[in-house]
Amino acid sequence: MIAALGLGFAAALPAEELERVLDRHYEALGGLDRLREVETLRITGTNRFQQQEISVEYSARRPNLLRMESASPVFEMVRVFDGERAWQAVSQPGESPQVVEMSGQDALELIRESDFDGPLIDYEEKGHEVDYQGLVEQDGSEYHQLHVTEANGVTETYLIDADEYRMVRRISSVAVEGGYLDFETHYGDFREVDGLVFPFSTATLSDGQVVFTGTIDEVEVDPELDITLFQRPG
Repeated sequence: MIAALGLGFAAALPAEELERVLDRHYEALGGLDRLREVETLRITGTNRFQQQEISVEYSARRPNLLRMESASPVFEMVRVFDGERAWQAVSQPGESPQVVEMSGQDALELIRESDFDGPLIDYEEKGHEVDYQGLVEQDGSEYHQLHVTEANGVTETYLIDADEYRMVRRISSVAVEGGYLDFETHYGDFREVDGLVFPFSTATLSDGQVVFTGTIDEVEVDPELDITLFQRPG
């Protein structure tokens, strides 16, 4: 429904409009040169899912190393993509974790998340397609709508605020047993850290209902991250 609103504009607008929007978007995040300078990131915060609070720590190293740690009173989980394999370790507090390789949709999502720059930067070199679908209006505001088809076949719709040029919504379908679930993620509370702009709050909705929220406590740009952090134990 939302994607269809912009289809009538796609043929009428030149390809240069897409590049203009992307250039403004990169500038809103701190500038393409600054984005490419960053080698590592560490982000800590809290996620809330079904009245459960989960502490999270996200460590990333260019070009595609990713470690995601989650902990609650009832479980601890580590998920890592080491550039070649996706693996995870899950345990209850105080127990020794069992390390297993990930596969299927879970592995795909982790590998997608490991792209340090995200799908928009150098999208052509990565084999992605990005289509500009014009301006759409929602809730009294205007957004530039982009339809992204990644090289792996995953498709998403991004809404970029027409005033600030920050991505404020991402619409996706996630494969589940028996079909797909549609999700809409909203980004807000944008703050500058070391010349880069990050959304410090997120809310993910399905069928108009909030199912997941996230709050960032701290962003560290270029922290020391030892390569062993991303290596599978044993």
